Amino acid sequence: MFFEQNQLMGGLSILELLKVHTQEVHKSLEAGSFMSNFLKDDLNMTRYQELLRTIFQVLAPIERAIAESSYLTNFQSVKSRDYFTALKEDLSYFGQLDLLSSHPLPGPEITSLAQLAGVLYVLEGSALGGRVLEKKIKHKLTIDKNSGLAYFSAQSELGFNRWPMFKDEIESLVKENEFQSCLDSAKLTFGRFKC
Repeated sequence: MFFEQNQLMGGLSILELLKVHTQEVHKSLEAGSFMSNFLKDDLNMTRYQELLRTIFQVLAPIERAIAESSYLTNFQSVKSRDYFTALKEDLSYFGQLDLLSSHPLPGPEITSLAQLAGVLYVLEGSALGGRVLEKKIKHKLTIDKNSGLAYFSAQSELGFNRWPMFKDEIESLVKENEFQSCLDSAKLTFGRFKC
């Protein structure tokens, strides 16, 4: 079984496989309307708040599924869901959190540690871009982490610090016979961001 699985996956580690197998969907998201509209030069407060609402609508069901997963305790680096808490703070600051909380969408199915690892890979990997986005937003809008920029500030402050430990956890926790489940979960999670 080990040999067959290793041959199927080309002998790559789970992180290498995640990077390779999600590269196409990752690039399509970056080129798609969700981020390209946001990254245009004419960013204003209305468009920024729209982006926060969209992110919340995508993340709320995912974060709910993560919180309900008994496997989260295996990931010490990310068991505190700081980014989502910060996103709710931003929406509350703009008076929009109550409007969004009343329309929950179904979350992803997380029935294994490997599926959770795939979901977390997407969310934690996306936080690595928080530093660039925080800088861009600060340049265009007069806000900081206490006035509507908590989400991107949290990503900027925490993303690079916890990524190395998170990568080690994925490598040690996801077994070879679970690689495909992890990859599928990551692809499905990326797909949720196609807005």
